[in-house]
Amino acid sequence: MLFRSALAGVGLCTFEHRDPSTLSGGEKQRLAIAATLALEPSILVFDEPTTDLDPLGKLEIFAVLGTMRERGCTLVVIEHESAAAEHADRLVILSRGRIVADDTPARVFAQVDFLETHGVGPPDLSRIAARLQLAPAPRTVDEAASVLRGVTVREPRPADPHT
Repeated sequence: MLFRSALAGVGLCTFEHRDPSTLSGGEKQRLAIAATLALEPSILVFDEPTTDLDPLGKLEIFAVLGTMRERGCTLVVIEHESAAAEHADRLVILSRGRIVADDTPARVFAQVDFLETHGVGPPDLSRIAARLQLAPAPRTVDEAASVLRGVTVREPRPADPHT
């Protein structure tokens, strides 16, 4: 893959002559990914690719990883962000150097108590779903919104100022 097409693949096709020091954190991450893609590797390993990025930068990186996955790239992503695992085929969770979970993200994240026992915080949606006793737990914001559309939310009553 030529570097120009690698830049296009990560959404930086017009950045060919930009000074890298002028790029945002997310753009720098995408540039590093493009440089690697230009080498046409068969497997890519990412070690916390969203560290120190703002929410928009994280979304940009996850979008690039999603595109790479759709194109058939084999990706190994080491990440503390649970959102990175949402579209994974397989999720392996380590705790104290040992594998404590190895399954699909849906099955792993549905085990909220197990994850908390091992010091691994589940994604926010799993925690909310568990507290609302939703089964199966929604895996995406869209699924959660769909489930919650039928839930009636009561407005809190104002406190009586005389009590």
